[in-house]
Amino acid sequence: MRSCIYCGRELAEGEKCSCPGAAARRAAKDGGSASQNTDTSTQYNNSGTNTQYTRNENGYYRTGYTQAENPLKRKWNRYKAKRQAAKSQRTPEMRGIFSYIYRFIKSPATEIANPRAFSMPQMLLIAAIQGAVIGLCVYFVNTGAPRGWLRAIANIIGFGGTTGFRSVLHAVEAALSGALGGGFFLLIHTGIFWLINRFIFRSRTGFTPLAQRLVLTNIPFTALAAIGVAFSFISTTTLMILLMCGALSSFILTYISLNEEWSSYSESRVLYALMLGYFILFTFIFSLLRVSVIGG
Repeated sequence: MRSCIYCGRELAEGEKCSCPGAAARRAAKDGGSASQNTDTSTQYNNSGTNTQYTRNENGYYRTGYTQAENPLKRKWNRYKAKRQAAKSQRTPEMRGIFSYIYRFIKSPATEIANPRAFSMPQMLLIAAIQGAVIGLCVYFVNTGAPRGWLRAIANIIGFGGTTGFRSVLHAVEAALSGALGGGFFLLIHTGIFWLINRFIFRSRTGFTPLAQRLVLTNIPFTALAAIGVAFSFISTTTLMILLMCGALSSFILTYISLNEEWSSYSESRVLYALMLGYFILFTFIFSLLRVSVIGG
């Protein structure tokens, strides 16, 4: 019985071997041009080992074999590769969010025209952070509590006693309430303008793309509120002025984002739609406040 000169496999009468070396030899005989580059392929045999072939201008020839890889080692290498791939995918995503927010603070009017694509959990997280900072700032304005962290710590260690602990706990409560309110505000804010977009402008833009625009409108507001919280020497009056400026920036950015969304309509119509949306929003908020006051 004859065997293949390239791989050594025994062949039946009239059988042609299908190994790369024999296939390349037949292609060369049929007039095909052989490759000038040299590469290496691996073939497995029945014994569990693999054999390497190196291709040159004359076809393939055997260069030796390597033992089969340990199954445990192969699984471990596969696990490390998956873990490294998952880590490489997470890190650029978070860095991309932070770098985009930094660029947005530098040029909000430009970035709001072409917002970044966020997922709904990411938008809720951003809205919660915004609400926590703004809620903490509003707490300092309403209560006149010490705005410096050193003064708050001094109250805890003895200069304020129980009052100091209560101030810190109330501040944490205000931040948590603001975080929940921030996510709720995003849903209500986006929902109102989505209804206007759907039933007045007859546009089929989804809820999520519209939320990707509106979640960014409070970033300058949050930055100004954070400045008021961070610097303890800022007076209550200055803090209130910062909050007013931040609220004004949110209104302007909302108009810019909606004007980009409804670019096929006149700016006057967009302005009146904005006023209608905020009328509904403020009516809803004041109704909630009235219910909470009566219930309290």
